[in-house]
Amino acid sequence: MKRSSVRYMIRHTLHFFVLAALLLGCGSQYSAEKLYWQANQASKELAKGRPLDKLDSKEYEKIISGYRRLVEKFPLESVSAQSQFIITQIYILQKQYPKVEEELIKVIQNFSNNAELASQAQFMIGNLHERQGKQKKAILEYEKVSDLYPLSRIGLKMPVYIAEYYQRDKNEVEAVKAYDKAIKYYKNLVNEYSGTSFSAVLKDYLALAYVSQGSWNKAVDIWQGIVDENPQDQVGESLLFTLGETYLRQIKDLQKAIDTYEEFVSKNPNSKIIKYAKFQIGRLYLIKEDFPGAIKIFKGIIENYSKEVKLCTDAKLAIAACYEKQGDWEGVMRVYAEIKADYPDTAAALSIPLFIAQHHQKENRPAEAESSFKEAILGYEKIIKRDPHSPLAAQAWDLISLGYLSQQRWDKAVDSLRVLTEAYPDNPRAPKAMFTMAIIYRRQLRDPRKAKEIFEKFIQQYPGHELAGLAKSEIESLQGALTP
Repeated sequence: MKRSSVRYMIRHTLHFFVLAALLLGCGSQYSAEKLYWQANQASKELAKGRPLDKLDSKEYEKIISGYRRLVEKFPLESVSAQSQFIITQIYILQKQYPKVEEELIKVIQNFSNNAELASQAQFMIGNLHERQGKQKKAILEYEKVSDLYPLSRIGLKMPVYIAEYYQRDKNEVEAVKAYDKAIKYYKNLVNEYSGTSFSAVLKDYLALAYVSQGSWNKAVDIWQGIVDENPQDQVGESLLFTLGETYLRQIKDLQKAIDTYEEFVSKNPNSKIIKYAKFQIGRLYLIKEDFPGAIKIFKGIIENYSKEVKLCTDAKLAIAACYEKQGDWEGVMRVYAEIKADYPDTAAALSIPLFIAQHHQKENRPAEAESSFKEAILGYEKIIKRDPHSPLAAQAWDLISLGYLSQQRWDKAVDSLRVLTEAYPDNPRAPKAMFTMAIIYRRQLRDPRKAKEIFEKFIQQYPGHELAGLAKSEIESLQGALTP
């Protein structure tokens, strides 16, 4: 056989095996994800809307067996790790702590090359000890997270988490030591990765360590440096707004906030976020009560970015706010009419009837307010009836709930919020609606058990939501109140 023919056969044989391996890998991933979906569906059907802690031991066993089947068949697929995390949550509810740790150690072993999954499991071991009041063991496990997985998402947060843990435990001496250690740790990482794209991220963690201590001036100095060095990068762009809000709300220096945005606009005229920076300048002028200056900026935004519907309607509403602050209700209504004429099917146009009702309420005109609320709600109900599955219908339910909340009609507000969460669970408004419903049950309707039940459902349904941490705190507080 010719040498060229041998090379051809070897090359194509290797190609076959590589392709086969890729196909088998894709096949196992698909099969694993299918089993994961089936386990999730079976769990939902079994729970029937109940929070996880309301199930009995036999139901727990059925849920675990569904996820266990996936773990045993595809132990190295990422959904297996997610399955094991779910299993550990059930063990925690059953207070089977040795089983929790055993499960998490398996995740660390199976996913030692996946820093994100392994660090999550390592953190959960520390959290398990924290839950049991074993502070020293918890700290040791938390320190392992940053030692073994220093650049993972959780690993980077760990030094500050440890300091905050000491603070929560009222151990101020150890908290100060931990903050000093955290700051030194982040400074070393910043030096180590100096000149790389990752440097800005590490500097942000250093700034957040100062924030956690309450050292806002040190934090803004770091953020300003990041923005100056990375004006066109995502990190620099997002931190511009963090910087502005910090000057406004924490340092209480309105003019410095304005100067920050104006300097950015001046230095970076071609930035893709310049339109949002200009909007913030207009908003700050409004807060400063420089109404002519604010209106001029907002009109410039509408003129220069006429195709940006959301930006333009926000600018129009801001102009209306300027007129309202000056007591010019005719000017407000004129702008509202423009919004309804130029942007009829937008969220802004839909909100106007509610804004009018709230204005009458604020001006202490109860008859006009009641009439306007009634008219607004009837209008929203017509929108829902016309197309109940549209995004506008979800917003209409949200506005109905706001109308009832404004009138302190708590039962009606809860009813509309419940419809929003049940009929549109995947809508971005749904999580906040569910959280608001729980708050109403706790504070207005004085029903702590119902509030706790809804907070638990919130965590189960939206575990990664920004309000999940606050929901957990509410549950802990309610748990204490409900304990005899």
